[in-house]
Amino acid sequence: MNYRYVVKGKVQGVGFRLFVQRTGLARGATGRVWNRNDGAVELVTSDGDLRELLLGGPGRPESVERFESPEPVGEGFEIGPTR
Repeated sequence: MNYRYVVKGKVQGVGFRLFVQRTGLARGATGRVWNRNDGAVELVTSDGDLRELLLGGPGRPESVERFESPEPVGEGFEIGPTR
């Protein structure tokens, strides 16, 4: 099972996607992370236990929502463009 996270707050322009990528790789997870047009950051990953780490990321994350996701994550941890 993979997981989709949506992180809201001041999380764009502060290195949050790079933080997510490095954190995921350090934990042996795979996934993708990208900025959203609404100012949030979204990620899909194999790691279902990231909520507290994401709340402690750079900027001012205010909330983290987690959903189960059937979306495949591939290998590595990619930083994608804004969608």
